Amino acid sequence: FRMLRTALLLISVFAVGLSILCPNPDYSCPETSTCCLLADDVPPGEYGCCPMPLATCCEDHLHCCPSGQSCDVEQGTCTAANGAITKFASKFRARKTNDPNWEHHRERELITVSEEKEIRERIRARLNRDEKLIDVSGDIVCPDGKERCPALTTCCQLEGGQYGCCPAPNAVCCQDHMHCCPDGYRCDGSSERCKPASSRHHSIPWLRKFPTTKNIVKEALAGREAKSRSTDAEKLRRPVDCGMEMGCRVGHTCCQSSSDDDEISSVCCPMEDAVCCSGGCCKAGWSCSRDGFSCEKAALTEEQQYVRMLKKGWTHHEN
Repeated sequence: FRMLRTALLLISVFAVGLSILCPNPDYSCPETSTCCLLADDVPPGEYGCCPMPLATCCEDHLHCCPSGQSCDVEQGTCTAANGAITKFASKFRARKTNDPNWEHHRERELITVSEEKEIRERIRARLNRDEKLIDVSGDIVCPDGKERCPALTTCCQLEGGQYGCCPAPNAVCCQDHMHCCPDGYRCDGSSERCKPASSRHHSIPWLRKFPTTKNIVKEALAGREAKSRSTDAEKLRRPVDCGMEMGCRVGHTCCQSSSDDDEISSVCCPMEDAVCCSGGCCKAGWSCSRDGFSCEKAALTEEQQYVRMLKKGWTHHEN
């Protein structure tokens, strides 16, 4: 079977002319270009083609620079060894090795900044018109209960059974398990775009999912009642001021608590910069559950996930 697959791949490469196979052999690029990995949380990954040989693949997974030059993603430029600066290039979609419609979308660029802005604006406008608004303050726990996505997104299943986050609420999950479309659109696999239900709108590029955040829930820590700091000696022992001459020791956070008879009192949470909940407190960076007695690790946004991937070294030059 492996020999047959290799033979078929070689035949398909010969049939389309001079081209190179990408590290994922399901994709190929023209001989004078470079395979660059696109932002994708589903191995072995989808590839795009940089329109120059031996190019440097930029960390944003959308652009590239000439061989030997470095990318400046923030400025959108390429920097050569001699200090010369040029604008970086956009990738076009790699050919699916056995795709007969290759010429239809060979030179089509990936989603552009203006297209992405248009998509976001349409989603926002739809939300403003829709009376059945989604909860914009809470994360969305995926059906498996193990993963979560931020508010105003949709959990969509990936090919391996896990989930990804579609950057649109009530989105339509495409059958390729990699892309999705906003509410009111449908996935069109032949054009790799989202087709609108209404003829008043144009089709838009597929949206790409981003990684979920592991769903972690812990019990909130209970605080102890704050004590007096009315004297100078007490103020030294309890430098964290809760007001009303009450305070906590160093390394604690002062939180307000209400009793059954609605009396407000101060309690000391045993950690610095804690998040105060109605039924306890949580570590900084966590959020309170709806009932106030549990702590939840908030889902990372698309931008935060991107930064996390860069820090973990998920992006490298792919030549």
